[in-house]
Amino acid sequence: MNPVTSLWYGVDALIEKYTTIGSYVYCSSNPIVFIDPDGNQKVVVTGGRDNHNKNSMNFVEASKIQIKDYIKQIKQNGYNETLNWLVFDLDYNFEDKENMKKWAKNNNVKLDFIANSSDLIKKINSYSQTSDLITNLSVFSHGTASNIAFGYENTGYEYTLNDKTSINHLNVYQLSKKSFADNAMIHLYSCNSATPRGFEGKYFQSRKALINAVDRGRSLAEDLHNATGVPVWGTIRRTDYSPVVNGQLPKLGGMGGDNSPFVKGQTKAIYVRYGKKRN
Repeated sequence: MNPVTSLWYGVDALIEKYTTIGSYVYCSSNPIVFIDPDGNQKVVVTGGRDNHNKNSMNFVEASKIQIKDYIKQIKQNGYNETLNWLVFDLDYNFEDKENMKKWAKNNNVKLDFIANSSDLIKKINSYSQTSDLITNLSVFSHGTASNIAFGYENTGYEYTLNDKTSINHLNVYQLSKKSFADNAMIHLYSCNSATPRGFEGKYFQSRKALINAVDRGRSLAEDLHNATGVPVWGTIRRTDYSPVVNGQLPKLGGMGGDNSPFVKGQTKAIYVRYGKKRN
């Protein structure tokens, strides 16, 4: 969907199954939670314990909300899909992890704890060796400009692009396109996933000027789309996790922070979809 015009960029191959449902209602009135039910593997990735905010279980609780949405869709549409929950084992204590294991078991979800981004890439690429290709991939974590910082402010984390718990232009192209189904889609709920590198703290006179500059640059969201060949949704500026306490997925946040650009008169983040591969 075009975030400015609210028009879909493409046509859903399953649209005939939903002839009575409008485009926004089809997405629960929010394109950020859109789920295509056709496929056999849905993956949710969770960053380390959120030591940066008051609710340290932000990413875990948001992941559970997403998983519940996936489970509901799978049941409603009768598809034989599995769910894999990948959690970065960073600063979660024994009780935290036991609670996650219990919740995953009760909801028939396969839970794996991983240590770093190399483990994540290996896990995702392993799906290419099976018939269970990924149809949905959702990520809940901290983020800096064009960098998913799964270990942000966790023990041993380094504030560099080379940190072993980060995904960015240095390693995103290690992901295999063969792991993703033709109808797959990726949603990034980390801050600044669509903010190009070098835009941190930059000031723009208008929203149009920012979007034009982003279009000329290259962000992680676009890199991820080019690496996987599937549509990727990302955010310019911040993501707001406050709705999580009320059982809702994160929403677009506001301006602010050292890792975000600023726009005159603009208070909201911008949601971007990269769909068609750039030449």
